[in-house]
Amino acid sequence: MCCSFVNHETKTIGKLCCLNLGVCSAAQAIFAKLNEFIEKHGFDWVKYKAVATNGTAAMQCTTNGVDRKIKNISLDCVSSL
Repeated sequence: MCCSFVNHETKTIGKLCCLNLGVCSAAQAIFAKLNEFIEKHGFDWVKYKAVATNGTAAMQCTTNGVDRKIKNISLDCVSSL
């Protein structure tokens, strides 16, 4: 999984991280790996404003997908494909 960020001042996109998920692609495992990275580096989930995914069920599920897990923490976050 690759995560990117947008710098609105310079209008550029940068790579934040690439995480190896191994063989597990369940939403909880994906979110746990991402959350581990975010917490380890002291980033603030509340600053997440958008999530773009490949549209798989693990990412998009409205009740338990990765984007829902992020939106539960960052209430202003929106998602798109």
